[in-house]
Amino acid sequence: IIQEMDSSASWSARLLGVDLKALIASFTNRNIQAGPQGTGDFYTVNQSSGQAEEARNALARALYGNMFDILVARINVSLGQKQAERTRTISILDIFGFEHFKTNHFEQFCINYANEKLQGHFNEYNFSLEIKEYQREEIQWTYDDFYFQTNTKCIEMVEGKRTGMLALLDEQCIMPNGNDETFCTKLKNDIVDNPHLYTAKMRGTQFTLKHYAAEVVYDATGFCFKNKDPVQPSMVELMATSRSEYVRNIFAAYLQKLEGASSNPSGKASKKAQSTIIFESVTAQFKRQLADLMTRINAAQPHFVRCINPNSQKSATKLEPEMILDQLRCSGLMEAVRVSRAGFPVRIVHKDFVNRFAILIVPPAGVDEKTAASMMCQSLRVPPEHYRIGVTKVFMRREINDKLEEERSRLLVQQALTIQKVLRGHMARNLVRRIRAQRNKAAAALQKAIRRSLVRRWYADMLHKRQLALEQQERERKAKEAAAAA
Repeated sequence: IIQEMDSSASWSARLLGVDLKALIASFTNRNIQAGPQGTGDFYTVNQSSGQAEEARNALARALYGNMFDILVARINVSLGQKQAERTRTISILDIFGFEHFKTNHFEQFCINYANEKLQGHFNEYNFSLEIKEYQREEIQWTYDDFYFQTNTKCIEMVEGKRTGMLALLDEQCIMPNGNDETFCTKLKNDIVDNPHLYTAKMRGTQFTLKHYAAEVVYDATGFCFKNKDPVQPSMVELMATSRSEYVRNIFAAYLQKLEGASSNPSGKASKKAQSTIIFESVTAQFKRQLADLMTRINAAQPHFVRCINPNSQKSATKLEPEMILDQLRCSGLMEAVRVSRAGFPVRIVHKDFVNRFAILIVPPAGVDEKTAASMMCQSLRVPPEHYRIGVTKVFMRREINDKLEEERSRLLVQQALTIQKVLRGHMARNLVRRIRAQRNKAAAALQKAIRRSLVRRWYADMLHKRQLALEQQERERKAKEAAAAA
């Protein structure tokens, strides 16, 4: 029970610009019009606490959704985008990704449905790129070469017109006694022997849907209510009388629907006037918006960026392999890689192929590059089913390319060893020559020094002997003179 003294209620009424008592009455009471608008009986019924909470949640979702749309419109206006102008644009689509929790509800169902559609486009786009490449290179191919598996069956089961899951859910939302249990019953009875849906062994309102990424168990509790997302007419009329122009603009579209439900274009009362706004389910809106998104994507040139979260602790130095592998599987990259590897993933231009693998076999002379590449593949005994010669490229299986690269690496290592051997021998011989030259130079310098020392010694001895001879002559002369004087 909501009390007038409740601070949350008073703050909500103040922010919305409406009377507090009227706001509480719109949650706790519901106005019902029996018969055509303006001529039938009008009475008010009390709602249970659960119904009041549902009405409050519906109002909160309506506020959030319309505020988000108004914000996007204002951003587009501020960016100068006009509907009449035709300009080149770059659009960024940010998708949270596939969701698989312990308990999955309506929100996860819608998110995974959108990811299923986008994954189908991703598969078809990559497969079409492969096919265009093969056709451009004039290579013969068949679907068996790729083992390509699409998720078209799953998408058709979800969005089928009559027996699709969305159609059955809308049907239960329109039926007076429709609820989550009857929706699950319709799934079991109308969607039979479908490999993407399991309901036989599920308990209560549970069912299992096999997506491209994994099997997800959904709990259908709340599916019907969340799909209706009803906003009471009395609540819309209350918001239309708000003192805030912003709030009135938020609910302008709801008010137009309410007025359209009360009268037809001629102004006469409509027999289909109800106590709620014209029903358009959440899934119908979601499907329409998703179809518009896919139309935009198909008309553009898409590029895909896959973001992988390395760990659940948001650590910069930690990797969780199981978590990463699960993200790769859920994002469809594993399937894209498998499709690529199933065909001829290695593509090399003829000239590059001839130059790269010329080490294995000498290319034939006098022929063009395409013929040379074909003759080299035959000479290398590559099985015909493992390669194709295109107009400008050579297409090969991964295992054949790995073998050729391994043999090429082995020969390159051998030739590298031979080059190293010759170079080391050349360097060693140069070193020996330098050592010999230095040794000869040192010997010559040593011989020169020794000869100089010997010559100096011989010259000193010769001077010494001459000095001795002169001294002897001088003594003899003096002796003769002394003898003559005597």
